[in-house]
Amino acid sequence: MDPNDWSEVQLDLDTGICLWLGAGVSTHLSRSIGGKLPQWGELTEALEREAGVVVDPESKDNFPERLQQCTRELGTAPVRRKIARAVYGELCVQIAKFAHDNVDNLAVLPAAVIQLAALGWRANPIVNFNIETFSSMLAARPAGPCRILPYRSHEAARAGRYVEQESGSDFARIVYHPHGAANYSGEAVMTSSEYAAHDGSLAYLLSVSAAFENHLWIVGMSLDDVYLRNQLAAHRNQIHRIRWFNTKVELDKHAEWALTNDIKPVAVDWPAFWHRIEDSLEPQIRISGAMSAWYYVIETALSELFHGTQTEQMAEVAAKLSAFGITVPPSNSEGEYRKVFERNEPEDLLPRNFSPEKITDNIATIMRNEVEFVTTLIDQLNSKFGPAARDIVSALELAKPLRISMRHMNL
Repeated sequence: MDPNDWSEVQLDLDTGICLWLGAGVSTHLSRSIGGKLPQWGELTEALEREAGVVVDPESKDNFPERLQQCTRELGTAPVRRKIARAVYGELCVQIAKFAHDNVDNLAVLPAAVIQLAALGWRANPIVNFNIETFSSMLAARPAGPCRILPYRSHEAARAGRYVEQESGSDFARIVYHPHGAANYSGEAVMTSSEYAAHDGSLAYLLSVSAAFENHLWIVGMSLDDVYLRNQLAAHRNQIHRIRWFNTKVELDKHAEWALTNDIKPVAVDWPAFWHRIEDSLEPQIRISGAMSAWYYVIETALSELFHGTQTEQMAEVAAKLSAFGITVPPSNSEGEYRKVFERNEPEDLLPRNFSPEKITDNIATIMRNEVEFVTTLIDQLNSKFGPAARDIVSALELAKPLRISMRHMNL
């Protein structure tokens, strides 16, 4: 990106932006920690081979229809699980491996963690089209608590709503997942029939209405989805500047549409783009907030790999208590979140000497040292300056990383 272009782009941040995140952001996170996520073309081709589906050349770029054919052959639930496993599950494995390989150096944050925090710092709301929520936590949580709201089908809503909510009473910024979230309901809007059912839903309209009277940045998205382009075109006069960041190849696919609808394409080389984000916007973020988000992501990935569902964990606790003659009321589960891994599967995915305890212990030590350092500064300021240091002390409190605690509701 040309420095002159970036000077113009930064003007949007004076008032803040609505931020759309696409698959390119998940890919960047994965690459930053030495991993690789499958592209939708690769994932679709793998499902087609398993389903024995022959691709019509005219439908090559129509992934929803191709995935619909796979669903007809393999079934809806298996396809959903395979997609969740290939994207969200693979990211969990990559994060766990990174933490294992860098267990003695976890105080140093990966570049993508800093870059996502910087990108999301002035964004409100955030709309994430990915089916994993790690990128949402890393973009939103460094600035304070966030609440993730994923799309669910009518069937999933009737079965109950698994909900995560950070403990505490602080204001929570909203992050929307209009295509669903694999680690909430296991569902995602991917096939042509799911797109049809999505048409007219609140989530369908939300993506564009979230940018109402705001600037909009679109990062890492192809905009191949016709419904998104139609919605942007229909409501263009109620959105301020729209900047679409992507490679020139992706931008050229819809260049005429972008010109017609006054959407500014910004051609980027992705490594240079992320470097520019970090170099220009990193000074405004709190590293303590980025640490809190990253360590939560690591521990969530470990929990996904090694622990059962919340209901299963509660059942295990109930069984242990019953051994001591303590009666526990039966679970009143309204919703259930199914893990993407089988119980013993992680043993074959991770190094033989993998120790989740060593990782979490090191994280606890890092956070304790950070908190103790800041607490010492606060004590010295209070001792020397008393009430006069009140505002500085309040600012320093935000420099303490937090062990994010989630409440799991409707279980």
